[in-house]
Amino acid sequence: YPLGGDQVSSDTAEHDTHYGCDNFGTYAQLVDPVAVVLGGGGGMLYVADRHAVRAVELATGRLSTFAGAVKESGSFDLTTAVGDQARFENITSNGLAGTYSGAGYLYVTDNKRRVRRVQIPAK
Repeated sequence: YPLGGDQVSSDTAEHDTHYGCDNFGTYAQLVDPVAVVLGGGGGMLYVADRHAVRAVELATGRLSTFAGAVKESGSFDLTTAVGDQARFENITSNGLAGTYSGAGYLYVTDNKRRVRRVQIPAK
């Protein structure tokens, strides 16, 4: 699903070319978005996207992978890691929740019945 303008579009014509890419606008691709949380004082949108948490900077529309890896699951890796080294196994549709007070946290659940706490840096 490419990001376009002020909305997420369901136009998948370029899906294979930009599958899971971090970028701006139609070059930024969500793969399988299932949950969202507004954070960062309202300036960030966190999206559960298959095996990763993606961050959308609302002011610019930039999409980046915040934690995990969209194309790589963590089915056998139960270790805790930071950023793109973290692994999730298909984040569930109700698997994203957040708390915010300065530096806050996202809580992520996946199909391996794990709950992971991911710190959101203070801006």
